[in-house]
Amino acid sequence: MADPVASVETIVRIALAISEAVGTAQRNIDQCKDVQTQVSIARDSLLVLQRKGLADKGSAVGRALGNLKKTLRRALELVRACQEDQGFVQRVLRAEDLSSQLRQVKQDILQELSMATFAINAHMAPDARHHHGQRQLQ
Repeated sequence: MADPVASVETIVRIALAISEAVGTAQRNIDQCKDVQTQVSIARDSLLVLQRKGLADKGSAVGRALGNLKKTLRRALELVRACQEDQGFVQRVLRAEDLSSQLRQVKQDILQELSMATFAINAHMAPDARHHHGQRQLQ
């Protein structure tokens, strides 16, 4: 099981590395910036949750953050690939492939964020058994 606190710290480091790499990207700059935007929102939100003590709750949260961390590592690799200096023909051939991979990683980030959100919300939900006058969940 992934340690949620360590995962948040790693996610923050990866997000900062993505921001730095986007600043020197030579290709697919708009898509790299889109990835950076998604990642910075995730980073800021996770830092708030960590300050509130909500990012360290439960194994589902840890697994979701671990999966997000893997996806962000892949995003960092792709953004770094946009920095590489290549010949013209290689740039043209690789640009479309990188563009496609960047689109996919943006979708993967959204999916992992929604799973992390679901896991965190599940831990924040009140326990129905402790509410008087309400039916228990079956």
